[in-house]
Amino acid sequence: MYFKFSSRNNPLTGSIDRYYRLVESYRDANHRVCHRTILNVGFISDDLSIDQLNTISRRLTDLYQKKSSLFNVENDSVVSDWVTRLWGEIMAGNKLDVTLHDSNSRKVAIDSISHENVREVGAEWLCYNIWNELEIDKVLLEHDFTEQEIQLAQTQVISRAVYPNSELATSKWIRESSAITEITGYDVNKITKTSYIKVP
Repeated sequence: MYFKFSSRNNPLTGSIDRYYRLVESYRDANHRVCHRTILNVGFISDDLSIDQLNTISRRLTDLYQKKSSLFNVENDSVVSDWVTRLWGEIMAGNKLDVTLHDSNSRKVAIDSISHENVREVGAEWLCYNIWNELEIDKVLLEHDFTEQEIQLAQTQVISRAVYPNSELATSKWIRESSAITEITGYDVNKITKTSYIKVP
């Protein structure tokens, strides 16, 4: 949800003022982005800042979607009063289907999702880009390294730079924790503690 305004004559002040509406975006059956008015808020006498308006609309959206903030809610009494008032009007007028985001209507139980194959990629990606900037592949090709050997060299050198440990520990880290083989293209199933390039 967000606020949208148009310029209208305010009968209370006799001047042109901002007339606010609370609007939401949605996609129709043809996947076009459309907008609909949730609530005609009207002229706002309080001197609300853009940040306050954004906070109000965000908190109303969170109430609608049954989301809880991970951070402390802003301690702004004016914002809280507007959220309470507007949410009350939305509920009284049945402006939203509040069962849409009910936990019982979810197709996926988000709270129960777990991920068992988490992979690290940040430092590996940084080192991989440094490798390419230094054109190490070019040097290895000049010394008759095959494509697979280059991939293995990338995997092992970057892994030791990111996770300096024993051969056994590093190979286990590559197989279980890192996304390095997904970056280099080397088959992770071939990684063992003895998977090293043997240079004559």
